[in-house]
Amino acid sequence: AHVRIDIYNVIGQKVRTLVDEDQVAGYKSVIWDGKSGSGNVVASGVYFARVQAGSFSEAKKMMLLK
Repeated sequence: AHVRIDIYNVIGQKVRTLVDEDQVAGYKSVIWDGKSGSGNVVASGVYFARVQAGSFSEAKKMMLLK
């Protein structure tokens, strides 16, 4: 299925896309380095990761601490 993982800030602005590709089923791991799509380091705080895979979609709250 096509998998997409986006990071959003608390006001709903997209910060970065981590994954945007077709993948086979199985366990995967992704690490966000705390940078925006333009390469700038983002501030500590609450962010949301939105995972979409085929018809599945879910958002998870994350806390970025430095």
